[in-house]
Amino acid sequence: MTLSGPPVRAACAIVRGPQGRVLALRRADGFVLPGGGVEHGETAMQAATREVAEETGLDVMLHPVPVYVTRSTAFFVALHATGTLRNGGEGTPVWATWEHLFAHPRHGMTTRRVAERLRRDG
Repeated sequence: MTLSGPPVRAACAIVRGPQGRVLALRRADGFVLPGGGVEHGETAMQAATREVAEETGLDVMLHPVPVYVTRSTAFFVALHATGTLRNGGEGTPVWATWEHLFAHPRHGMTTRRVAERLRRDG
């Protein structure tokens, strides 16, 4: 999947962890993937990498092709992650189940589609 058409405004990263869990931020409204806005002069992949570092303390190397793209957001899969988890102020970084992410009232359905794409395409 490639980025074509209008540029995306946000980017998220899927960082796989122990026992099938994924890196998430636990916030008052539920669990979300780390990510955020694409800044001027930045690619979506650079934004996802930066957001993971800012929000969780981990440095990631992402696959250059997003696994899923909506009208506004690109989702990338981490190939490698290093560092120690820390709270960057956007929520508490935790290793969550996909089901935790699916339950989010605003982002849950999109996260489910991302997970389905990962299961199908590897």
